[in-house]
Amino acid sequence: MKKKFVIVLLIMFIFIRGFQYSNLTSFAQAETFNNPVIWADVPDPSVIRVGENYYMSSTTMHMSPGLPIMKSQDLVNWEIVNYVYDILETGDKQSLRNGQNEYGQGSWASSLRYNDGTYYVAVASFSSGKTYLFQTDDIEKGEWSRSTLDGVYHDMSLLFDDDGRVYMVYGGGDIQLVELNEEVTAIKENGLNKTIIHDACSIAGINGGLAAEGAHIQKVNGYYYIFLITWPEGDMRTQLVYRSNQIDGDYEGRVALRDEGIAQGGIADTVNGDWYGFLFGDRGSVGRIPYLVPVTWEDNWPIFGVDGKVPTEMKLPVQSHQPIRSIVASDEFYYPQANRSSLPALDTDLQGQEANEANQEIIGNGQFEDGLNPWVGNGGALVQVSGREAAAGNQSLFISGRKATGDGPKQFLTGKIKTGKVYQISAKVKYTEGPDRQTFNFNIQNGPSWQGIEVIASTTVNRGEWGTIEGTYTLPEEEADSTKFIFIETPLAEHPDPKIDLIDFYVDDVSITDIATVEVETEGEYEGNDSKLPLVWQWNHNPDHNNWSLTERTGYLRLRNGRLSANLVNARNTLTQRTFGPVSSGQIAIDVSQMKNGDVAGLAAFQANYGYVGVTMKGNQKSLIMAKATQDNGEEVLESIPLGQDRVYLKADLDFTNQIDQARFYYSLDGIEWVTIGQTLQMSYTLPHFMGYRFGLFNYGSLSTGGYVDFDYFRVSDQITGTQQPETILYARIDEVVEITDQGEKEIQVPIRMDSLPEGDYSSLIASVKIPYGLSVMDVDFNLDNIDGDATYTFSNHQLIIRLEGENVGFTHRDTDQFVTLHLKTDANNQVNQVENLRVDYIDVSGDQVTYNTHEAVVQLTLTTQMQSESKDYAAGELNPLYPVVSVGAIVALLGVALIVIKKKNKGA
Repeated sequence: MKKKFVIVLLIMFIFIRGFQYSNLTSFAQAETFNNPVIWADVPDPSVIRVGENYYMSSTTMHMSPGLPIMKSQDLVNWEIVNYVYDILETGDKQSLRNGQNEYGQGSWASSLRYNDGTYYVAVASFSSGKTYLFQTDDIEKGEWSRSTLDGVYHDMSLLFDDDGRVYMVYGGGDIQLVELNEEVTAIKENGLNKTIIHDACSIAGINGGLAAEGAHIQKVNGYYYIFLITWPEGDMRTQLVYRSNQIDGDYEGRVALRDEGIAQGGIADTVNGDWYGFLFGDRGSVGRIPYLVPVTWEDNWPIFGVDGKVPTEMKLPVQSHQPIRSIVASDEFYYPQANRSSLPALDTDLQGQEANEANQEIIGNGQFEDGLNPWVGNGGALVQVSGREAAAGNQSLFISGRKATGDGPKQFLTGKIKTGKVYQISAKVKYTEGPDRQTFNFNIQNGPSWQGIEVIASTTVNRGEWGTIEGTYTLPEEEADSTKFIFIETPLAEHPDPKIDLIDFYVDDVSITDIATVEVETEGEYEGNDSKLPLVWQWNHNPDHNNWSLTERTGYLRLRNGRLSANLVNARNTLTQRTFGPVSSGQIAIDVSQMKNGDVAGLAAFQANYGYVGVTMKGNQKSLIMAKATQDNGEEVLESIPLGQDRVYLKADLDFTNQIDQARFYYSLDGIEWVTIGQTLQMSYTLPHFMGYRFGLFNYGSLSTGGYVDFDYFRVSDQITGTQQPETILYARIDEVVEITDQGEKEIQVPIRMDSLPEGDYSSLIASVKIPYGLSVMDVDFNLDNIDGDATYTFSNHQLIIRLEGENVGFTHRDTDQFVTLHLKTDANNQVNQVENLRVDYIDVSGDQVTYNTHEAVVQLTLTTQMQSESKDYAAGELNPLYPVVSVGAIVALLGVALIVIKKKNKGA
């Protein structure tokens, strides 16, 4: 018996313009290209040619996986094909545990070589104090074996000599030579080990500055060439070259290139015998970016550039048929689904409870959302809750009437702080009148006397800006039974000036948490989790594989908080891609419905002085925030806006043109209309991170674990649009029937209707539909009366792609507004209960500025394994209690293996 069900479905379409590659790589079929070859952070390149293919290794410091291998057929268009390691070491520094990190360290400059069917990479790490020798016979798909040398062989370069001996050149200032064993796994016993060039920077006339380093040794026509970089004080990065006809002989040198700071790297030839240098230049906050430099030969000396200059426009070295690819890419997060019945369930509520017990917040009412109690004034200070300023939320504590520098907010902690434990303390402070800069102390007093005062931490704040005081504290054993309280003050002054030392100030977000338990590696932290990201992605430090997933929810990246973090630089599982110039824009859609109090998630322009737009939850209220941080003053929230929906869109626009180095942040409630939030971030390249800015997708918890967010997509563009809206906004909808049978396969029919395209020149219309796990596509019926063009579809990994392509693509309402009807079936093997949205990811129309948007229309599907025999037919216009806001059609429960409950989500969900 067949039963019919009529259900009104609303589906969301989000338009995304296709990513254009012109700033990251040139078109392979073009005859010329422009320098830089890659306008993104690809420092310390080591390039080799094997047959018609070029391979390059580069530095990514503290990122994992690390040491990317890139491939090209023309030295201009590059793609990432592999990484040498997933995780280099598992210590606290590499995994952001116990307050440690390896920012700016990790793996530094590497050397890539090929010899007799095997690829080799040498690299050193200052954070581990080791040098690593990797090798593989499959550079694109293979795994790498690893050997380790004690000590750091700085900026080393490998050479396989004609007689079979293997050497490594390294060092700074004085250049060293050491011989390796035949297997390239260790230093050769009694092999060559000597200084071959003394004071290598002397040929540049250097007095001060950076000594010569960054060695690249190559043998060409019987000569050994060693390329180095030096940076004379007050001058620019300069390329040097030394040569000798013996590996350990006398080397003579000269300046090879002094132009725009482009230096450091070796040379590579083409199959036609042309030579090129592959060097890089420092270009502000975007990072260190590669340039291709023509090389000619005179008297066996390599001559870089044209008349000593690096050309801006050059002829493509090799005319290849390489597909256009890039080292940066958009991602819709569709990947093969694991057998969900075999995935372990994670009790996030239990995790949060355990975290609250182990990381109990000591401070009461530290966010001042519950009035004044238990805060009082220390000394003569007057303290009162104020809504005039707030670092987050709606209120802060205002301190005035101070007669002494120690007068400030106070809270008693007697009996709350235990000996032998380590506590993390933090507080936000701000003042609006007084000196340009002022220092604030976070103090504890043990006992009744001022002699028991200890300054736990301090910070210096600019007038008008929020600053963060951060530190740790351990209570001495002898103070176990004393009375104790904390207070915030300005530094002691013998004769305090009321306008400088006794200023009024605000305090917010005061916190003391127990972090006494030493963080240790958790089971499964470094094991696979059935999720695999594209190679364009890298994690900030080692990821915790227990707390991210591409399989728990179809078409989403889930980031779960597995521990407490104080800020973004301390957060695990921040996922990054390179930014690029001259301008770049990153955009995300994020579901924040499962955040917990104290959680922060969003999209960052990430470096030491970072900025982000995100969502935070405080007092059970979610807010949109824009924050920025500096190394000196910590993080400051510049704007906070209450958020009343669970799905939100965030965007960061970055401008590197002429090293203007500015980032701006935006949010949208529908993915179409963008609103500026916060302030412009002045980006700056800092040596502590030693890396160009990255797009960062992040989520961390400051109060409890277990909260999570789902990223629907990351979309990147080489255009910045700010608050500019599309020229034409059209709408798509579904308002017909879903038919389900209880005999054999269960079928759902989903008709999609759209506004007609205006007249124009369109070459394609591509729609992506997110099909929830538990459903699959049987067929797609196109309304051929309404469409022009070749109609096709594909279905893979629960992503349905619908295509119209041709010379004159069109969609017109010749009879109705129907575009297609989807025929879906339920999966009888579904063994997991879940709630997911059926959603259209985007509709991309090429050829004109047309955007489809139906953000308000969302349908929620709840699939269970529950057997259900009851059904009910509803008369036209009668409301189903499961779908109370829909008043058309007939809705009934499903029969059979899968029960589908359909509810309309709230606006913006």
